[in-house]
Parts: sequence; C-alpha cells; structure tokens
Amino acid sequence: MNIANQVQIIFIPVWVRVLIGLLVAGTLGVAMLLFWGALVEDTSPDWVEAGAYVLGIVFPLLLVCIIALGASFGERSIRRRTERVLTRTIPYQLQFLPEEDRQWRAFPSRRWSPRTDPDALAKVELHHSRGRCHADYRISLPGEAGGHIRLRVELNVKRANVNIAFRHDHLARMAEADGTPLDPAGILRSHFQHTLEVEQIQARDAGAQGPEGRTGIAYAFNPEPLIRVVDGRTYVVLVASTRLAEDTVWNPSEKVYFAQDLMFMIRALLQESPKMFARPFDNA
Repeated sequence: MNIANQVQIIFIPVWVRVLIGLLVAGTLGVAMLLFWGALVEDTSPDWVEAGAYVLGIVFPLLLVCIIALGASFGERSIRRRTERVLTRTIPYQLQFLPEEDRQWRAFPSRRWSPRTDPDALAKVELHHSRGRCHADYRISLPGEAGGHIRLRVELNVKRANVNIAFRHDHLARMAEADGTPLDPAGILRSHFQHTLEVEQIQARDAGAQGPEGRTGIAYAFNPEPLIRVVDGRTYVVLVASTRLAEDTVWNPSEKVYFAQDLMFMIRALLQESPKMFARPFDNA
C-alpha cells in the first residue's frame, strides 16, 4: 500500500473539519490584526514577528493536534469509511433507478443539463447500525405502477454481497396465478434469465483472468436462493457476490464506480421483469 492510500484511509469527522475551519479563520484573523497593527498603524514592530510566529509555529501544531485527536486511523478508519459507503454513496445512486422523461436539446448548447425531477427519483429508506458492515434498503419506485425493491448490501472491504429479497407470498401468488407449483428458484431464473446469464458470463471471464487481471465488477449469483425471515415475514433472497478493488472503501472513484454499477445491475433486473417488484403483491 503506497503513501497516497495511507493518507486516503484517514477518516476526518465533520466536527473535526468544522473545528479546523474555525481554527484557520481564527488564526488568519489574529495574524492579520498583528500585521495590520505593525505595518499600517505602526503601533508595534514586534507584531510582525508575532504574526509570523502564529502562522508558522502555533497554527501547524494546533492543526496536527486536532487531527491526531479527532481523526480515525487504521481499522477504525476503514470501518467508518465502509459505513459511509453504505449510508451515503450507495443510497444516493439508488435514487436514479427509475428512468425519467427525456428532455431533448440541440447540440452544441451552452445550457447546463437540467436537474432530475424529484418526482422521478426513487424513494430510498435504509436501516444501518453503527459497527455493522451491511445495510438494508427499501426502495419505492415512483409512478402509478410503482413497485418496491428490498435490498441488502454487505461490504467486506474487498468483497461485496448483494441480497435482493422477494416476499414469499408474492411468489406464491404468482405461481398460483400461473397454475404451477411453487418453485422460488425456478421463478427467479425464468424472470431474470437474461440478466443472470450475462452476469454469469462476466463472472466466468473475470475468474479466468484472476484477481490481478480483473478490471471490472462481475456478480456471481448463487444457483439457489436463500429463505430468510425478517421482521416476521418470509423472503426469498437472490444472492450475488463480487470482488472489489482493494481501495474501494476509501478511493472516491472506486466507491462511485461500485455504487453506480450496483444501480445498473438492479435496474437490469427491474427492467427485465417489472412484475417481480410490482406493488399490488408487495405493499409493506
């Protein structure tokens, strides 16, 4: 691990950043008053030396002390950055799961791209507790058809597991409507056949390249879903896992890449079989 990565790992809380900002403003204010008094009002020539002392010695020492006392290093820093990916980076990207009505404009144009209509964004709710390296997301899609997506992301520094949950009674009603026996694994494979096959090919190619030759994220889906009971309800869970770059939790580009790729993968499942996430069967 190089020096740049060591510096990136350091996690500085918001309160430390605010304190540093106040320290910078206060130090500069005191130094400016000292310089002003010495150079403009000529009240005391020694104030120039005092101002230089404040800027050159006192300020750096205070800055180092504040960072050393408030910042997180090593394991604690990695845990804090993992939590930030789960609670900030991923839910922000999941908002953009739905497609929006397109607004065309001529090229070239000096206008900035318009902001996404808030009504076109998905509503993302999350559950996360401090110290845990996973978070649960409940995503509500806009529009009359709408739909709900239940998602869990487990982020283990260099590996991620993605759990996509479907209500067991939802699948049972679908099987009853089709007049077929309830086979959760068969239902999932039939409705997400294209996406699962594409991810399987990508995962196979990534495995053939080895960790050093891997250049992207490729999800390997478990052949059989899991059955989990959460909050008193039974869910059928489609599980996917992938390896990540070793600096994913602290490298901004890797964090955004992982979150956006996750959003695209979930969108592919959503677009391939919208009725699997349909609201009438899945209200709560």
